[in-house]
Amino acid sequence: MCARDATESEEEPPGPAGRSDLGLTAVSALHGFGIVPDKVTRLRNLTRCAVFKVIAQGQTYALKLYPREYDAAELGQEIEFVRQLKRRGCSVPEYRTAVDGALYVVTRSGVRAAVYEWVQGRCLSVLDDRRLVLVANLLVAIHGSACGPIGTRSDGWVWTETLKCLKGIRPPSDLKERMLRVTRAGRPWSADERLILCHGDCCPKNVLWPAGSSVPVLIDFTNSISAPAEWELAVFCADVFISAANPTELDSLSRKVAAAYVTAGGTCDFGRVQRFLATAVVQRAILKAFNCAGHEKRAIWQRLRRTGSTFAA
Repeated sequence: MCARDATESEEEPPGPAGRSDLGLTAVSALHGFGIVPDKVTRLRNLTRCAVFKVIAQGQTYALKLYPREYDAAELGQEIEFVRQLKRRGCSVPEYRTAVDGALYVVTRSGVRAAVYEWVQGRCLSVLDDRRLVLVANLLVAIHGSACGPIGTRSDGWVWTETLKCLKGIRPPSDLKERMLRVTRAGRPWSADERLILCHGDCCPKNVLWPAGSSVPVLIDFTNSISAPAEWELAVFCADVFISAANPTELDSLSRKVAAAYVTAGGTCDFGRVQRFLATAVVQRAILKAFNCAGHEKRAIWQRLRRTGSTFAA
């Protein structure tokens, strides 16, 4: 899933008592990486995966459990993608290799698990111009490194999952038809356009700001897809606009981000960013509304209405 809200919640103790089935699976998976945990804390999140914070012998890791039906080839591709970015100097987490040298571990229950370094940092919902430039710099570095034998990743599941979320909410009547039309149309780009391997879910909650560092770290590449770079920028701008308590105007924000991306050395057609925003702002609004309370939904609908005819698909 694209939407995610990660905060620490229930602790899954590594001792013999009081463990859930998922906690047992987590501890078993960690052994496959040669890690004997002292403390395992599950994070409350809304992805297809379960994520844990692991402390073992003074080291901190992130453990991600993937459902049985998750495609093994895509998981291997995801990990190789991030490893390639790391080798090329991009600010992303470093993955740990399993004891047997594999990229991930398969538990007895068929659940797949990956372990990577825990990145301690803040998620900022409001980004000033300086931080917007730093995010743009990071995306240029990632997009410039996203080449080689990694292959492509389908975006079909994005629209399927978004449609499922739309069916789970009750949008206002004046927005429902627009949201249905955009979701059913799917990707706003054509198959013959230049595609690169993108993060796919670049939003403030996936950008961490470590203390004492001016370089942000981009996490959670589970949603990476093959898409135009302009789609990545549109998703980021749409998410900032929909999520911010006092959002800036979407047109102004997208111009700043696109200009910063080009200044950092990226290639970007601002006209395409604006065209993709018509889809991105609706998609992010659906995902945010699916994962929030009623009073928060009303604010989302108001922000979506503010996009008006400029970004109406």
